[in-house]
Amino acid sequence: MGVRLQCAKCHNHPFDRWTQDDYYSWAAVFAQLDYEIIDNKRKDKFDKNGFNGEQVVVLNSNQGVNDPRTGRRVASKLLGDRQLGPGSYHDRMTPLAVWLTSDNNQYFARSQANMIWYHLMGRGLVEPIDDFRSTNPPIYPDLLEALAGRFVEQGFVLRHLVRTIMNSRAYQLAAAPNSTNAEEVALFSRARIQRLPAETLLDAQSTVLGIPARFAGFELGLRATQLPGVNKERACDGTQKAGDRFLKVFGKPERLLACECERSNETTLAQAFALIGGSLNQRLSEPGNRIDQMCHAMDDNAQLVEQLYWTVLSRPPNDQELAAGLAILLTTADSWFANAQDLAWALMNSKEFIFRH
Repeated sequence: MGVRLQCAKCHNHPFDRWTQDDYYSWAAVFAQLDYEIIDNKRKDKFDKNGFNGEQVVVLNSNQGVNDPRTGRRVASKLLGDRQLGPGSYHDRMTPLAVWLTSDNNQYFARSQANMIWYHLMGRGLVEPIDDFRSTNPPIYPDLLEALAGRFVEQGFVLRHLVRTIMNSRAYQLAAAPNSTNAEEVALFSRARIQRLPAETLLDAQSTVLGIPARFAGFELGLRATQLPGVNKERACDGTQKAGDRFLKVFGKPERLLACECERSNETTLAQAFALIGGSLNQRLSEPGNRIDQMCHAMDDNAQLVEQLYWTVLSRPPNDQELAAGLAILLTTADSWFANAQDLAWALMNSKEFIFRH
């Protein structure tokens, strides 16, 4: 919902409307959620959070929240809204879901609209994206309200909201600055250049090479963007595959926190080594990959260069790039396939491939 409520745990929020009463009555909505552990076969006793077995989410009506100021049991109340009545004593999740996605609840719609805008544009209309409050207004309030309204009208279908933003002039602007917006960072006057997220970059490599990445515990062929939130096998068990290591190096969050801040977009030396060598080199040289198939299907150097550009960058090479590509294919090497690997490696390490712009 884009609301930061932590401050209200100990005192009334200094910069927003939320009080301690709001905090504890909202916490009471979730108080009945509990876990019934059927079996836990964890291998060591050092990690108390380690789990290997079966557990079931249950509703425990005996659980609740006590106000630390009075010691009394707190009645459950929807945030900034009504108190849940007796009918919700055994099931508070259903009225919560109905309220959260109702036409009159702007928290969820505005937060989701801002989240999708952030992922597509590189920056939210409200920044940070989980800090909606009166003292942190959106940069374009009317735009956010329009997107949230469209999201509600279209039945909370994310695909429609994504299409709306991507069809806009704001999304389709070029990244190159001009004299009026060279220093601008928040008004969306030009596209924001940023590195592809870890999952997207790995999937892009897999698409180019025609070889899926490998992940511990999952069937071959699953894309990085399709991975569930919880890994089937722990990293400490030593079963990580090349795909798992790549995602960790490039900042994929472990999803232990409900916060976008868990993802790291920082550039590191380890990332440079992963792109220069590592699993990318192994997959480039793997027999039967897309590059190998091109080499067997074509006998014309210029055609192969053009096909590699289309495959990696979705465009043809210009005259200078074509000449450089031909020079790489004609260098002395063990095989034509090895030369094609070098050209594909150069294209897949180019800024045009790695960055959104």
